[in-house]
Amino acid sequence: MSAEGGFLLGRPDDPDTWRARVHDREGRILGAGVLLAGGAVLTCAHVIAAAVGDPLETELSVHPIGLPGVPSMPARVLPGCWAPPDKDDGADVAVLGLDGHNLAGLPGASLRELARPRRRKVRMYGFPDSHDNGIEATAVVSARSGPDGQWFQLNVVENGSLLRKGFSGAGVVDERTGAVIGMLVAAYRAPQDQVAWMIPVNTLAEHVPALGKWVGAPVPARRWEPSIGVIVIVQALAGGPGLVVDAAGKSVDEVSRVVQESEHAGSFGLAGLESASDPREVLDGVVEPLVRSGARVVLQLDDEDSPAARLARRRQREALRARVGALGHGVAELAEREAIARDNRTRIAARLSPAPELPGIPALAAPLQFSLPALESIVDDHDSVRMHRRLRHYEKKLERALDTVDNLDDENDEAMLEHERLHGLLVAYDARSVQHGLMEDEELGALFRAAHAALEAEPCVLSVAAGHVRAYVEAVREKVAGAR
Repeated sequence: MSAEGGFLLGRPDDPDTWRARVHDREGRILGAGVLLAGGAVLTCAHVIAAAVGDPLETELSVHPIGLPGVPSMPARVLPGCWAPPDKDDGADVAVLGLDGHNLAGLPGASLRELARPRRRKVRMYGFPDSHDNGIEATAVVSARSGPDGQWFQLNVVENGSLLRKGFSGAGVVDERTGAVIGMLVAAYRAPQDQVAWMIPVNTLAEHVPALGKWVGAPVPARRWEPSIGVIVIVQALAGGPGLVVDAAGKSVDEVSRVVQESEHAGSFGLAGLESASDPREVLDGVVEPLVRSGARVVLQLDDEDSPAARLARRRQREALRARVGALGHGVAELAEREAIARDNRTRIAARLSPAPELPGIPALAAPLQFSLPALESIVDDHDSVRMHRRLRHYEKKLERALDTVDNLDDENDEAMLEHERLHGLLVAYDARSVQHGLMEDEELGALFRAAHAALEAEPCVLSVAAGHVRAYVEAVREKVAGAR
């Protein structure tokens, strides 16, 4: 606590200050949670159900471990914020309300939807046995899975910490953006599987609509785009750029200040370069950073043979060469993703019985790879305007090809959806059996192994696997009901 009696909160740049640990009244650790602004905590319903008593009435304790100096606080399930696992083991969401002082000042996570999370690296922070202070685990998001395809499978990074009991309720953080894109809900008890599942933000909010107040703007979809802008040289500026800066008589600092104060982030016009205090400094200190950030900069030059004009044309060529290089990186990404999609399609055809009807994948990267050397060879000799148009032609082809790969990935996911649904159902009921102390039940163990083997068989006969999973699910339901 601070001297004034308020909470000593973490600095704004502290990562993951929203991490929380959930306890029962006796102090036993139940799982993880995500602190939300104003004193609420997101976690799994099954984490709460592990405490003794009516989950809706039981008093719990939450320790915001991401905020040093903030003590544990009593907590209860908020009205309308309880969505326990349904008959198909969907849902499993709860939001707790904290009971403490100065809750309005507590920071929290911004939950954000990520439309295409596949292949994204994520991290979670949980509290498994012997790790009361928490441990971090990393994973890669795989295909949709779980009940009705509502979850996403997480594959643990090789040599990383296993996701196991104690991680339930943990926020799933996108490594690239730092956004909380979901909540960890279940993990296999079989260590060799090294997989877990998350509920994405949009599904969390469907089960508990009150979460909508904590859902921020979606994470921008990752899409390749030219990382390098362009320099256009003209003799007169006529309506195009959003901002025109007169550099005549100005220093690089003065020109930079005008640009920084402008709200026009994408396109600039610059006049009077030859008359600037130091044209080279303006080009290197203002124009080049703008182009490196993807902006279009139009330079008005009064004398095409001036030293400033010659230097501007040199910088123009350098920007075009860099843009060709950026195109090359995009084509390399396309080639990698195309190969993965093709391998996945081959694997799916061999993995399932009956094999899904998936069309072949056309050559997407090869034509662009063939064109790259020609572009690289003419960048210094070609007219800059024509070169830019030619580059845009290939950039648009790359963008369309990447869209095609996205569609191929979606088709692959759709083909595996039933298998992943069964896989998710098996792990969900495995987790339920563990929660009810049925890990040592021999009948359930035999049914689980049979279902697991049927799903892992190559090829997997879906009708056979579905029968084994259904038998296991029904057996768990009966034993859980009988134990009440």
